[in-house]
Amino acid sequence: MVSIAEQRLTCNRIFRHITYYSKKQFTGRLDVQAANGQSWQIYLNLGQLSWIDGGIHPHRRFLRQLQLAGATNAVLENVSQYTLPKAETPECIEYHLLAKFAQQKQLTPDQVTQVIKGTLLEGLFDVVQATELASPTLQEFFSQDPQLTTMADLEGAGDSFYVQVYENHRASEQGRLPHTWMQGVMNVQQEVQKVWERWLSMGLQNYSPNAAPLVNLPEKLKAKTSEKIYQNLMSLMQGKAPLRDIATRMKRDIWGMTQVLQPLIHQEIITFVDVPDISLFSNTEAMSEDTTSYESRRQSSRNQGLIACVDDSPQTQKMIETIAHSSGFDFIGIYESVEALPTLIEKKPKLIFLDLVMPVVNGYELCHQIRRVEALKDIPVVILTGNMVDRMRARMSGASECLTKPVEIDKIRGVLSRYQAKAK
Repeated sequence: MVSIAEQRLTCNRIFRHITYYSKKQFTGRLDVQAANGQSWQIYLNLGQLSWIDGGIHPHRRFLRQLQLAGATNAVLENVSQYTLPKAETPECIEYHLLAKFAQQKQLTPDQVTQVIKGTLLEGLFDVVQATELASPTLQEFFSQDPQLTTMADLEGAGDSFYVQVYENHRASEQGRLPHTWMQGVMNVQQEVQKVWERWLSMGLQNYSPNAAPLVNLPEKLKAKTSEKIYQNLMSLMQGKAPLRDIATRMKRDIWGMTQVLQPLIHQEIITFVDVPDISLFSNTEAMSEDTTSYESRRQSSRNQGLIACVDDSPQTQKMIETIAHSSGFDFIGIYESVEALPTLIEKKPKLIFLDLVMPVVNGYELCHQIRRVEALKDIPVVILTGNMVDRMRARMSGASECLTKPVEIDKIRGVLSRYQAKAK
């Protein structure tokens, strides 16, 4: 029997926003920030879905969709060798490259349409999973700030994500594809809803298909399967490749394959681990002075600089990271105080949040060390502390200001806005 909580896990939260703009024949970008820190950029063209960027594996997703569409080895090699010319500044290099393949007839219209649709289905499934499963604590965290909701007239304001809207932004200005190749919102929603319900029915709502399966209990697996299946699973599930990549490699439907694995997952014979995205396109070290890496260009176009947080609390790190990203900043979290100074010298952030109470090197000491380094001495340092005595001592150590813990969203945002304005 499905619980009341599970009945609420629909696709409506995010698609309510998308549909709102689709009905207005909107052309532009919707930036979605989820409470877990993940973000996506959803592109619409006259109300039709044209692309989705972001998430944790945008490169894996693009390569996977090309493979599923039957792209030749030559096309796949072109992807890994591609260097973006400086004159071309698309927001999404994957879409830009897809348009080039279409223009050069390296991919057929059907293949390009399949890549677009597959990318949207995968990406929006991930958005749904992130936005539907956010914890009540973070829902409350987001709903405290009315600026986080850009569509106050929509029912359900205060969901655990927010949307920022950028009109007339396209995935690529230089590489445009026919409007007829775009995807209707309703059709995409229905397909995402179908696979999401199937995922829920298997009790896997807390597992991401972007995670890599790993045989956790090999002896139990051996006892429950044939020798052939055991060897296959041991070979495939080593915690290195995401479930989606494995399904693509095996030419299997991921949902059907996962259904077979479901009992083993629930018995924890198979577990999941996070894996990073792959590197695509040319390495920046191999580029000439006339070329610039797309990744750095994409970040700089949306970014206000780097925020650093030195704190051994994962909760504090995650909250400040989420707020920083939502304000257009990059973020680096440093958990070990002994690693802080060399990391800060290397990264040179625009602003540093520094916890006062940490093992080995406390916040006072670290702040004093920061002020003695020429490259860091003018960077604002915000100490996170609890009482007035700490505040006075923190000021004497060179802190720019102090904030009370636990972290409050409006105060963090206020700090970012203040130093952002000073930098201009």
